[in-house]
Amino acid sequence: MDQNQSKNSWCVTIDGSKFSNYGWEMTLENLLKGGDQIYIVHISSNDDSRVIPYESQPLTLKSKYETICKGKYPPLNYQIILEKRSKGNDHALEDLYRIAKSKNVTCIVMGFQGHKANVEKKELSKGIQYMIQNIRIPVLIVKELTLRKESDTKGLNWLICCNPSRNSRTYLNSLKVALTQIDKQHDMVIGMTITKYQTAEKMLVQEDFENICKESGIKNCSFRYVLDDKSFSIGQQVANYVNFGEERIDFVGLGYPIGKYENVDDAPAINIIKIAITNVLFCPLKTN
Repeated sequence: MDQNQSKNSWCVTIDGSKFSNYGWEMTLENLLKGGDQIYIVHISSNDDSRVIPYESQPLTLKSKYETICKGKYPPLNYQIILEKRSKGNDHALEDLYRIAKSKNVTCIVMGFQGHKANVEKKELSKGIQYMIQNIRIPVLIVKELTLRKESDTKGLNWLICCNPSRNSRTYLNSLKVALTQIDKQHDMVIGMTITKYQTAEKMLVQEDFENICKESGIKNCSFRYVLDDKSFSIGQQVANYVNFGEERIDFVGLGYPIGKYENVDDAPAINIIKIAITNVLFCPLKTN
């Protein structure tokens, strides 16, 4: 974070799509706090022959977000960045990632699908695939617009996927990032682990989780043990809990060790991102 920043810095991707708009509004309503820095980034295609919807054209986007920001934030607290994709890059997110790293952002906010995607297909977009395999900055993947002001409790529910072993604490990365975004008075923070047996070691994981929440000033936290159903993968079980459980889950937080899986499709995070009907806070562990 830059010297003049007192809190977080956000990199919000924009392309005029529904999910992009969700991400922007969610950032403004739920995440952005006084003193935070926000970078609004659009990477356009080099293909000038492609027909781009008016609402997704770079100058349209720039005008829209300048109008919004001028009345809300000091000029030093926001920056609108429009660039064309660099030659030789396989995906626009390569340029986004370069910008995000240069600005040392806390978190990237991106829509689950862009304006060109067929949202009926249950497949990950090329952007999400690139993000999972390459980006080492926490990313909030926005699937639905969830606002505290529209909640009955004026709070949101965060589900943090916890490792069953105390020695494997990858979940701490997602919990740490989530704590910068949580409303500590109103939000509910739920730790969850998929397990066959509730052992003493797993009770220590719960104790660690609850202590971190307590020390961070979280007023509402709880822990869930979900019986391991071997007919489904771990990722599918988490997604099923999100989609069919009794509690509404607004965000699911994942700590993901990049490089553990030779085939990333085998990673639980992939199924959670693909299947869970909620927003995903994806926090990979840095390996380089």
